[in-house]
Amino acid sequence: MKKKIIIAISIVVFVLALVVISIFLNRQNETEIEGNDKQETAKTEEKIIEVTSRNFEEEVIKSEKPVIIDFYATWCGPCKRLSPIIEEVARENENVKFVKIDIDNIKDITLEYQVKSIPTLLLIQNGEEKDRIVGIVDKNQILDFIEGK
Repeated sequence: MKKKIIIAISIVVFVLALVVISIFLNRQNETEIEGNDKQETAKTEEKIIEVTSRNFEEEVIKSEKPVIIDFYATWCGPCKRLSPIIEEVARENENVKFVKIDIDNIKDITLEYQVKSIPTLLLIQNGEEKDRIVGIVDKNQILDFIEGK
């Protein structure tokens, strides 16, 4: 009888040890994934500049590259769905500068460009608006937009 109890306790201890080890490894893995996500976000943030009224002229109007302006709002669902697509295109495109403008914070530029719906993407070249897209679009539509198709 004592042997059976000792075996049962040993099995329970072994299973608990496996559970603890599993939890520890999962947390370690999650930490590594979070670290990789932060690195990827940092790379994207380098590619997409948050524009303000102060730096708009320098970053957009005086840019030697064509500029895609993403007019968005933090509360906008379609903007949140479009954001990763824009980030992907920005990572893959060195010939175009990508900037973001939060319409709630930068109202003067939003009004100047008559942005009435979001998300809105503007293509600015040599300081002038060349084209715009309103609403959510896929990656290919953004690439066509950049190429002027």
